[in-house]
Amino acid sequence: MPMRIFALLFIILVYWGTTISNGFIHDDHREVENNPYLASWEHFPKVFTSCIGGYQLPSCKGAGYYYRPLGVLSLFATRQISSRPWVFHVVSIAYLWVLSMLLFYFLRLHGIEGTVGLIGVAAYVTHPIISEVANGIGVYDLLLAICVVSAILSFALYRKTKRHVWFVCSLLAYFLALLAKESAVVLLVAFPIYDFLYSQKKKRLYQSIGLYSWFLVPLVVYGLMRYWVLGGPVYRQEGYYAMGIAASLVNMIGLYGRNLWALMYPFPLSTFHRFVAISWSSWQFIVSFFALVLTAAAGWASYRRKLPGITFGLSIFVLFLVVPIVFFTKVGRFPFTERFLFVPFIGVTVAVTFLLQSLKPRVSGVVRWLFIVGLAGLFIVNWVGIQKRNADWKNDAAFYASVVRDDPGNEFGYAFGTFKEVLYQKNGLSFRYPDVFTLQEKETGVVLVTKSGFAMSIDSNVKDPLESAMAYLSRQPAEPGALVSEGQAKVAAVEFAWARNWNQKGTEMLELFLFAAGQVVHVTAKPADSVFMGQFDKIVGSFAF
Repeated sequence: MPMRIFALLFIILVYWGTTISNGFIHDDHREVENNPYLASWEHFPKVFTSCIGGYQLPSCKGAGYYYRPLGVLSLFATRQISSRPWVFHVVSIAYLWVLSMLLFYFLRLHGIEGTVGLIGVAAYVTHPIISEVANGIGVYDLLLAICVVSAILSFALYRKTKRHVWFVCSLLAYFLALLAKESAVVLLVAFPIYDFLYSQKKKRLYQSIGLYSWFLVPLVVYGLMRYWVLGGPVYRQEGYYAMGIAASLVNMIGLYGRNLWALMYPFPLSTFHRFVAISWSSWQFIVSFFALVLTAAAGWASYRRKLPGITFGLSIFVLFLVVPIVFFTKVGRFPFTERFLFVPFIGVTVAVTFLLQSLKPRVSGVVRWLFIVGLAGLFIVNWVGIQKRNADWKNDAAFYASVVRDDPGNEFGYAFGTFKEVLYQKNGLSFRYPDVFTLQEKETGVVLVTKSGFAMSIDSNVKDPLESAMAYLSRQPAEPGALVSEGQAKVAAVEFAWARNWNQKGTEMLELFLFAAGQVVHVTAKPADSVFMGQFDKIVGSFAF
């Protein structure tokens, strides 16, 4: 067994070792590199009393931020060792190895042969779909997976050995899983499912209600901690997609199929997979619905054939996939995200490994060799894809360029990436803009637009030097829509700036008046909640008067 454990480490290093040379990218700058709460022991209590990115907020209550103290604790401890990104990547690789060992031991405990178990776990740690988690510095999903497997493994050991120390370990692992990520709440259901499948006495479920109720203790403690920090059990935010019940159900089923397909064919890999709502008549819904039916049929068939490992694995897959699917309007702008599959994929790995074990005695020599050749080819293809993806995470420039390369219409790649700048000088205006914008000239200025519909209008006017800025503003016509707020703004190299926020039939628009050198530059941006507002800030910051 030790040889296979070190074989897993070797495999992980072969596939993910190059991530050690990668730097901080995207959210890493905000959550890790520039987070003062991770820098010194003075802020250690904030690990448990603040949310992710809490240093940027007056309070986490009602802010819609995440409360995941176990991951923050890991980042804090790593930061005390070093602030260099390679150290954080080493920690992520170490966590992946720990997870692989726990998963391997769970399989061995339930009768899986060593070689079959090694193949199953190796297929998991070398699958391209886990690249976002393996490349990322945020360890929340890794810690969730470790704690989930630890909780189930400890519970299984308790049932096999009758030693209460293992039940206590299971309770502790469940609590830590909750502290790692809120989706661990569904793990509560996994324990009675395990008993139902593996117990020879089906009455054990009823007799064990008191035992299962102990898992409510860590759940209540976590709930109180969460309420204290966030001010409520769930995030108080409107969500990114407004849909009725029927439309939501259709898109939930569609997302199920999309996640299942990603396990079979994960390319192209991306952190920003675009989401487009579907209807009940779309091919994606129809195929996804049949995929859901087939999953249920596979679970029922494995149960009837007394293959509890397959049934349990499918149960874990569905349990942990349900959370991001049911709350897809709340989880973010990207309801389909590769990291959401990291824990559910463990369930698929368990199910497939038990399937391989059951088929092994029936497979002839020729078929076995074909399987080995096919598996070797799959490992090679995965290695090539993973090395390409590891290079995409080298730095911000490579990361955002990969988004545009694999999905030319994805606005996130354009919004955050670094592109060739174009200098514009005309009509008293001078500024730089990235070449992903299309410039359209008009009589007093220009309009900059993107393929996704973000528009920025810039106009320059001469101001009477005797007229005050407020008097000038009072003469300006109101934009269509309702004025939400207005007030003085701070813009570099500008004597005075005034901002107005408008709501135009549900679309936000920002209006700026910039006063400098006897000029007034009138700028509008719509929609004002677009990811292109980052490029908007750069353009405004480049104004020369």
